[in-house]
This record gives sequence, structure tokens and C-alpha cells, in this order.
Amino acid sequence: MATPSRRRIDIQRLTPAETAIRNAMLAVEDVGADPLLTDAVNLLQQARDKVADYVDREPGTAVVTQEINVGIHYRARGVANMIQNITSCSDGATNILIKALIEFGEEIKRQAVEP
Repeated sequence: MATPSRRRIDIQRLTPAETAIRNAMLAVEDVGADPLLTDAVNLLQQARDKVADYVDREPGTAVVTQEINVGIHYRARGVANMIQNITSCSDGATNILIKALIEFGEEIKRQAVEP
């Protein structure tokens, strides 16, 4: 896809998954200014772009692969560890965050592949 669709820059036309990721980006930006937070926002933007790529494609062309499943878990752990490093939260809180991020990723995946 060479040129992104205009749909993805129109907030009123975003899917629930894209909106959730956008809201997560805003929440991270509200935490403050730090290179680690910028990295987190960039990762979330990449996730939103992937969802938008799916939405902009022809229906029925998305294929859920093991790579997507591994990516969800990898990114969830990466974001949670980054937040732990910034906030010094406990391992227990980090594990809860990882679980929530994985569930969030799984929900996005479900929404992306349901007819």
C-alpha cells in the first residue's frame, strides 16, 4: 500500500481497535516527555498502522499467523518492561500490564479477522 487512505486520518472513521490504540498513545503522551515514552508511542503508532492496513485491504484477505501471535506477546512484554523501567513499578504490576496488553492485542486480532 503506497498511499495511506484518507479514512485513517479521519477520527470519525476509525475502527474501535484504531481508536483504542489512539487513546493508548494519548495516555502515554500524558505521562510526560522521555525518549522511552516516545519509543512506546512509536510502537503504538506502528500497531495502529498495521490495523489500518488490514482495514484498508479487501475483506477476507487477512491471515492470522503464528508470527502475529508471537508479535502480540513480544510487543506486550516490551511495552510493559519499558513502563516498568520508567515508573519502577513492581514485577506483579508489570505482569498484570503484560496480561492486559496481550488481551488487548488478542481483541484487536479478533476484530481484524471477524467477518
